[in-house]
Amino acid sequence: MSNFSEKANFIWSIADSILRRYYKRNDYQKVILPFTVLKRFDSVLSYSKDAVVQAYEENKNDDGLELILMSESVDENGKKLGFYNYSPYDFKKLLEDPNNIEANIKQYLNSFSENVKDIFIRFDMEKHINTLSEKNILFKLVRKFSETTVDLSPKAVSNHEMGNNIRRTN
Repeated sequence: MSNFSEKANFIWSIADSILRRYYKRNDYQKVILPFTVLKRFDSVLSYSKDAVVQAYEENKNDDGLELILMSESVDENGKKLGFYNYSPYDFKKLLEDPNNIEANIKQYLNSFSENVKDIFIRFDMEKHINTLSEKNILFKLVRKFSETTVDLSPKAVSNHEMGNNIRRTN
């Protein structure tokens, strides 16, 4: 998918195919938008994910853990990202344990730096995860967002394009 409007259409088709029976159409964005943002963060963090997880394991009892993780969380050019996630999970690894998807995705969310956790609190993400899990569609949604056709990495979608198009779709 070459342009963001195609990606946005694909993302909203996920909403239509998975959420249709369980949510009102005008409530789709309350679920799809935070999952799109989560997928973007997942893509952005992928380059230094292993280094951050390793740094967490080696320094989890250190008073300076926050600074250590922030310094390890970089893009492919070595530029600090300003946020991190020390969970061993990412979208693909969440799929490896479908029976525990709810607990694992909550652990994943709770492993973000505080500045990102605050975003998901504002989205009321835990409530949506609980609802999706109760309706047995959480795994399906994560699986759809994990498909390679939805590339929300910075190489595929600039920050400017991401911000402008997300605002337009909600």
